[in-house]
Amino acid sequence: MSTRSASRPRPRRTPRKRNRRRTPIRDVARKTLALGLALTALLLLFSPDDRPAAAAVTVVVAARDIPAGTAISEADVDVVERPPDVVPATALTSMADVAARATVSAVREGEVLTDARLAGAPAYDVPDGFVPLVIAITDEQTLATIERGACIDVYAGFAGTPIEPVATQAILLDIRTAEAGGTDPGPAQYSAASAHIVAAVADTQVTTVVSSLGADFILATLCLAWPSTVDQEPS
Repeated sequence: MSTRSASRPRPRRTPRKRNRRRTPIRDVARKTLALGLALTALLLLFSPDDRPAAAAVTVVVAARDIPAGTAISEADVDVVERPPDVVPATALTSMADVAARATVSAVREGEVLTDARLAGAPAYDVPDGFVPLVIAITDEQTLATIERGACIDVYAGFAGTPIEPVATQAILLDIRTAEAGGTDPGPAQYSAASAHIVAAVADTQVTTVVSSLGADFILATLCLAWPSTVDQEPS
């Protein structure tokens, strides 16, 4: 080995500088904003709601499943409170509203009772031997020439079958249409109805009318003669 190569100094290594990337100011601001939004969301989530709750509404509900044609008793219903947004417009609100009345269709336990579910509405003055019934009419045009107090015949039928009379010489007590302020559609079989009528039906025909309330077509027409038990039109 030569003396020259032995005395040559080794080159000194320069230490590498770490490339420290500075966080831009906008990144810091973005993270700060995100943290602030998260804290605000948590405060809103767990803070108490100071808005006043809507007052509950007192309604009458079925205490059990009630078959159609059942005379309502106190054991069949309960008076409870429900939020107003789930209460039908024509909901019954006291035991007096269901006294001496009967179901015109089956009622499920817990269902809010309405006029559309019950016969024997006490608000109407009807002759002896007649019962007021709420009847869904599928063709509102059939009521165009019929006035309250008129004598009517009610016809019903299912698709593919003849339409037959289910009530004759009934008395039209009231007409309820959507344009006139309407009434609660009530049970599912009323969903296709465009109008409801309240008719005084002979007590011997009530069962026939009630059994036809789920028909596809229910029409009302003027009858040819007044019932023999009625001396004059009801006021």
